[in-house]
Amino acid sequence: MLACGLSIVLGGCAADVESAVLPQAQTGAAAVTAPVSPRPDPAHAHTITMPFDGGQRSYTAMSPSGPHAQPLPLVVVLHGAFVTGSTELARTGFGRLADEGAAVVVAPESIGPAWNSDAGCCATAAAEHVDDAGFVRTVIGDVQRTDHTDPQRISVVGYSSGGKLAYNVACADRPGIAALATYGAGPQLPCHTSTPVTFAVGYGDKDINEPMLGAPPNSHGVHQPQSETVAQLRTRDGCSATPTHQQTAGPAAVTTWGSCRTPATVTQVIWHGSTHQWPGSAPDVPSEASGEALFWPIVSAARTA
Repeated sequence: MLACGLSIVLGGCAADVESAVLPQAQTGAAAVTAPVSPRPDPAHAHTITMPFDGGQRSYTAMSPSGPHAQPLPLVVVLHGAFVTGSTELARTGFGRLADEGAAVVVAPESIGPAWNSDAGCCATAAAEHVDDAGFVRTVIGDVQRTDHTDPQRISVVGYSSGGKLAYNVACADRPGIAALATYGAGPQLPCHTSTPVTFAVGYGDKDINEPMLGAPPNSHGVHQPQSETVAQLRTRDGCSATPTHQQTAGPAAVTTWGSCRTPATVTQVIWHGSTHQWPGSAPDVPSEASGEALFWPIVSAARTA
């Protein structure tokens, strides 16, 4: 169980055990019930407050309730503007990974409505030059000390403002981040680090907040064209210029570039007809094509060298 500073248990009720009823035999014998494996208990959720940079910061942590013999992946979810980390865990669907015992999931909280992702964005955090990238890395270190996580399987998932910060965290010239997944966001600073990172970048082709074709810089940051972002990430990871895999999932078109100089890959997901809203948070995107459904297989397979 995670523990640091002040922890408040928010959940952790047991799930019901289901039974499957087999068809009754023609001889008239009573129906036989065959128990199936119980669903995992919901994850324990905690709000953890910790000192950072002369103040107090907090994050929500979801740790699987049952024991796990092997270290689990750590997924850091960075929320969009004007919502909390716990809200983003529910909206993106990544909180369920902890419920299912697949990962430890944490969601740091910003100061003010959005994160400081540099390039003048955004709000209070940018005006006060808050070291949000440093805070996220401190959260990762805190979780690694207190829970059984795999140091080679740390991924950062960011939506909108959180996606911009996610690039800063993953592109810092420090080892440790295996994968990055974002929706509705582009990098605010050049990604110069040589550390291999698997990238999964998502866009909606009807998104006017983060247009695929790019837009002039404004109070919400830098908006370079999606094609430039993907090309830069492919070059950074030394990937082939020709896609190695393409598929569709509902309204989503998934293109992956492999054959990189490292085990990392670069994947682009374009949701046709989608706006700035997280894919799957509204009924227009089916569950099998949600952001969580398409991003999780990519980031869960990534490992640092």
